[in-house]
Amino acid sequence: MNPLIDLPYLSIYILIFHGSSDGRSRTASEALTNRFRDRVAYRQQSPWVTDKPAVSVGGSLPLLEGSIVSNLQAVEMCDRDQPFVYAAYLECHSLPLHQQIEQIAQQVQAENPLKKISLRLLPVFLLPGVHLLEDIPAEIAQAQQLLGDQIMLEVTAHLGSHLGLRGLLSERMLSLPREAWILLAHGSRRLNANQPIAALADDVGATIAYWSTSPNLESRLQDCLSSGCKTIGVLPYFLFPGGMTDAIAHSITQFDQSHPALKVTLTEPLNASAGLVDLLVDLAGE
Repeated sequence: MNPLIDLPYLSIYILIFHGSSDGRSRTASEALTNRFRDRVAYRQQSPWVTDKPAVSVGGSLPLLEGSIVSNLQAVEMCDRDQPFVYAAYLECHSLPLHQQIEQIAQQVQAENPLKKISLRLLPVFLLPGVHLLEDIPAEIAQAQQLLGDQIMLEVTAHLGSHLGLRGLLSERMLSLPREAWILLAHGSRRLNANQPIAALADDVGATIAYWSTSPNLESRLQDCLSSGCKTIGVLPYFLFPGGMTDAIAHSITQFDQSHPALKVTLTEPLNASAGLVDLLVDLAGE
């Protein structure tokens, strides 16, 4: 007889980020993890909810740990003990992703031997590229093999699949009226890989442009200029600031200097906004 059958569940949530050597990206991912924890923490006069300190995995920067329940009723939980929230990284980390997952699960299990572990992974990725479709599934498969059958890993849909992103982008556009908008994504040379982002641009009434392939940002700006637009907004379809958003800003500055009659405004990337946190909470509860 399996001694774990009748034990209560302890829920663990891991937000999976791409990872970056840019400190701004790491800071932003930790802030998003923290706000995700706080957004879903159950604090309605419940004595079993307590704050927990930050923890460290594999010598990395501190990862955040907290509670989730109030907006995650669809998540199967057999008790009301405080679940845990962590951040993990596909790249730019001292450990590969599968080892980060393994260490998190083993650490929580060692500290809570009388509970079964329910582990849900949330890919914080905007586009279904190679990382999401190939790299992350391979890492998760390795983690599952290392952990065995007692800890099952469940993966949610990725952030970019949430229809609520349309609302977030539309709100930004409405708050800053411009004659034309350009949605700028990294882009991919893989066949059909850019279709989701092109559809998103159509939905919000923006023109699509890509940083790494055509149609690029400068050609789209030229199109707007040729059509008589004087004010243009650029929405960078990136999670956090980094070297690429710096390069985009520099490119727009150069274009502005060459076309003084044109005003181009670059908005901030999505960052750890309240709206973005709400989308992750929704994905975690599906």
